[in-house]
Amino acid sequence: MSQIFMMNAEQVTECNTNDLVGLFRGYLNDGIIPYIENCPQQPLVINIDEQLLPLVVNNGDKGAMYLSSPLVFYVDYNIDFVKTIAQKRLRYPLLALLKGVKWLLSCFGINKVVYLNNNLLPNNPALNLDKEQLQRVITLLTHEFPDHAVCVKGLQYGPSPDALQLLARQVYIWNPNVVEEVGKKAVKIRKTLKTDAKLLEQGKVTFEPIEHIDRQTAQKLRDFYRCVYVNKYSQLSADYSVKWFESLPSHSSGFKLLAVKKDGELSGFISYFETDEMIYSGLVGHDDHNGENGIYRACIRQLVFLAEEAAKPLHLSSGAGEFKRRRGARPHMEFDYILHGHLPLWRRMGWALLGKLFNSLGAKVMTNMKV
Repeated sequence: MSQIFMMNAEQVTECNTNDLVGLFRGYLNDGIIPYIENCPQQPLVINIDEQLLPLVVNNGDKGAMYLSSPLVFYVDYNIDFVKTIAQKRLRYPLLALLKGVKWLLSCFGINKVVYLNNNLLPNNPALNLDKEQLQRVITLLTHEFPDHAVCVKGLQYGPSPDALQLLARQVYIWNPNVVEEVGKKAVKIRKTLKTDAKLLEQGKVTFEPIEHIDRQTAQKLRDFYRCVYVNKYSQLSADYSVKWFESLPSHSSGFKLLAVKKDGELSGFISYFETDEMIYSGLVGHDDHNGENGIYRACIRQLVFLAEEAAKPLHLSSGAGEFKRRRGARPHMEFDYILHGHLPLWRRMGWALLGKLFNSLGAKVMTNMKV
């Protein structure tokens, strides 16, 4: 018999799941802030036919983290990126446009949203629901949260004719068959991968599974993470706490963590998770700011090794586009689906504006700048 219901922390724990949704055990017990310090939103888990799915509810708070706020994701986070553009003729008009859009979207209440399949990680796996299951979930969510839009992540098809397909970002997918291709470009890719592999083959950089994390190690991992995501990229990145890293092995064994060692010393970490169809890069952290030690190169090469071994595509997230292209990764546009037909007209107008802007101008900027 089919069933669908919300779950509490005890029920999620009893399921003993190793999936990413296991991370929500802590969130349901203690709230998200002790684990992600800039995420004041509400966590929930829904059970649909014994499949557990994570939900994040934003009741209109802006917050300060792009993974749980449409306003931060589409505007503030992009403002941070635009500020790095060297060409003033492009930078200043885009900044002015984004600041104007931010004011309008705030007026339209764009941040009142329920995320479906949001694991509060940069990458989310594909949502494996058939259309009938998805419709039941959406019906429940629009009943429980009638004033919220529903944002579905990782969906490979349109849930309904009136759903808004909204461009989220450009990511890079590496496929093992790229090393079998022919032509000058393929030769360069193989040469680059071979050069990266020397770092591992010569033992200059090594990787070891992390199965237990004490508080001191958790602090080091957090520092490595912040060096890359917060200090280098944006203060609006998720601020995972020491407690988040410390509790990771007990909450989700499916989220694999590898220590990166340079000459035997802990120099960073990489993480990933795997589904039947794909390997997804997780978080990465290191203090090799200028790339002199080749830590990031070695990290990507290690993930490529894993993908080759599993004969699966590798999801390399967004950013560092030119670096990933040189290693054979191909750009791919990711979309979210927004269900907003149950909202008042003035609320739907905000999402329509966002769709017009990012599905056109946003796509051109991402493509032309190879972000």
